Amino acid sequence: MAEYEHAEGSESAYDELGQVFCHIGVMGLYDYAGSDDIQFISRLEKSVWDYLEIRMGMSLTQHMVETMIEHAKQHELSTKMCGKWDISREELAENMEDLAVYVAEGIIEAID
Repeated sequence: MAEYEHAEGSESAYDELGQVFCHIGVMGLYDYAGSDDIQFISRLEKSVWDYLEIRMGMSLTQHMVETMIEHAKQHELSTKMCGKWDISREELAENMEDLAVYVAEGIIEAID
Protein backbone atom coordinates (compact mmCIF):
# COMPACT_ATOMS: atom_id res chain seq x y z
CA MET A 1 0.00 0.00 0.00
CA ALA A 2 2.89 2.38 0.65
CA GLU A 3 3.70 2.71 -3.04
CA TYR A 4 0.11 3.77 -3.71
CA GLU A 5 0.15 6.34 -0.92
CA HIS A 6 2.89 8.28 -2.69
CA ALA A 7 1.96 7.19 -6.25
CA GLU A 8 5.55 6.32 -7.05
CA GLY A 9 6.11 5.41 -10.68
CA SER A 10 2.86 6.91 -11.94
CA GLU A 11 2.71 7.66 -15.65
CA SER A 12 -0.02 10.30 -15.84
CA ALA A 13 -2.20 12.52 -13.69
CA TYR A 14 -4.98 9.93 -13.67
CA ASP A 15 -2.56 7.13 -12.83
CA GLU A 16 -1.17 9.16 -9.93
CA LEU A 17 -4.60 10.18 -8.68
CA GLY A 18 -5.85 6.60 -9.05
CA GLN A 19 -2.96 5.28 -6.96
CA VAL A 20 -3.55 7.87 -4.24
CA PHE A 21 -7.27 7.04 -4.34
CA CYS A 22 -6.47 3.32 -3.94
CA HIS A 23 -4.58 4.06 -0.75
CA ILE A 24 -7.21 6.47 0.59
CA GLY A 25 -10.03 4.11 -0.42
CA VAL A 26 -8.51 1.19 1.48
CA MET A 27 -8.05 3.43 4.52
CA GLY A 28 -11.74 4.38 4.16
CA LEU A 29 -12.64 0.68 4.00
CA TYR A 30 -10.73 0.05 7.23
CA ASP A 31 -12.49 3.00 8.87
CA TYR A 32 -15.91 1.84 7.69
CA ALA A 33 -15.40 -1.77 8.78
CA GLY A 34 -13.64 -0.86 12.03
CA SER A 35 -10.73 -3.18 11.24
CA ASP A 36 -7.55 -3.13 9.20
CA ASP A 37 -7.57 -6.91 8.74
CA ILE A 38 -8.46 -7.38 5.07
CA GLN A 39 -9.02 -11.14 5.58
CA PHE A 40 -11.52 -10.42 8.35
CA ILE A 41 -13.24 -7.73 6.28
CA SER A 42 -13.55 -10.01 3.25
CA ARG A 43 -15.41 -12.58 5.39
CA LEU A 44 -18.05 -10.19 6.75
CA GLU A 45 -21.60 -11.34 6.12
CA LYS A 46 -24.16 -9.26 4.22
CA SER A 47 -26.05 -8.59 7.46
CA VAL A 48 -22.91 -6.94 8.91
CA TRP A 49 -22.54 -4.75 5.81
CA ASP A 50 -26.23 -3.82 6.09
CA TYR A 51 -25.70 -2.85 9.74
CA LEU A 52 -22.59 -0.83 8.89
CA GLU A 53 -24.52 1.06 6.21
CA ILE A 54 -27.17 2.01 8.77
CA ARG A 55 -24.57 2.91 11.42
CA MET A 56 -22.48 5.00 9.01
CA GLY A 57 -25.50 6.55 7.28
CA MET A 58 -24.12 5.70 3.84
CA SER A 59 -22.93 2.81 1.72
CA LEU A 60 -19.32 1.66 1.69
CA THR A 61 -18.93 3.03 -1.84
CA GLN A 62 -20.26 6.45 -0.79
CA HIS A 63 -17.96 6.50 2.25
CA MET A 64 -14.86 5.66 0.22
CA VAL A 65 -15.71 8.16 -2.54
CA GLU A 66 -16.34 10.94 -0.01
CA THR A 67 -13.07 10.08 1.76
CA MET A 68 -11.14 10.24 -1.53
CA ILE A 69 -12.72 13.51 -2.67
CA GLU A 70 -12.18 15.14 0.73
CA HIS A 71 -8.53 14.05 0.71
CA ALA A 72 -8.09 15.46 -2.80
CA LYS A 73 -9.58 18.80 -1.71
CA GLN A 74 -7.61 19.02 1.54
CA HIS A 75 -4.34 18.31 -0.26
CA GLU A 76 -5.20 20.35 -3.37
CA LEU A 77 -4.36 17.38 -5.58
CA SER A 78 -5.90 18.80 -8.76
CA THR A 79 -3.80 21.96 -8.43
CA LYS A 80 -0.60 20.04 -7.69
CA MET A 81 -1.13 17.52 -10.46
CA CYS A 82 -2.10 19.98 -13.18
CA GLY A 83 1.31 21.61 -12.96
CA LYS A 84 3.17 18.32 -12.73
CA TRP A 85 1.35 16.60 -15.59
CA ASP A 86 0.41 19.53 -17.83
CA ILE A 87 -3.32 18.90 -17.58
CA SER A 88 -5.99 21.48 -16.86
CA ARG A 89 -7.25 21.65 -13.30
CA GLU A 90 -10.82 21.82 -14.61
CA GLU A 91 -10.44 18.59 -16.60
CA LEU A 92 -8.96 16.77 -13.63
CA ALA A 93 -11.63 18.12 -11.26
CA GLU A 94 -14.43 17.13 -13.68
CA ASN A 95 -13.24 13.52 -13.75
CA MET A 96 -12.24 13.16 -10.10
CA GLU A 97 -15.52 11.79 -8.76
CA ASP A 98 -15.87 9.25 -11.59
CA LEU A 99 -12.34 8.04 -10.90
CA ALA A 100 -13.11 7.80 -7.17
CA VAL A 101 -16.22 5.70 -7.88
CA TYR A 102 -14.23 3.46 -10.25
CA VAL A 103 -11.51 2.90 -7.63
CA ALA A 104 -14.03 2.31 -4.82
CA GLU A 105 -15.90 -0.26 -6.91
CA GLY A 106 -12.60 -2.00 -7.71
CA ILE A 107 -11.67 -2.21 -4.03
CA ILE A 108 -15.09 -3.63 -3.16
CA GLU A 109 -14.82 -6.17 -5.97
CA ALA A 110 -11.39 -7.23 -4.71
CA ILE A 111 -12.70 -7.98 -1.20
CA ASP A 112 -15.82 -9.84 -2.39
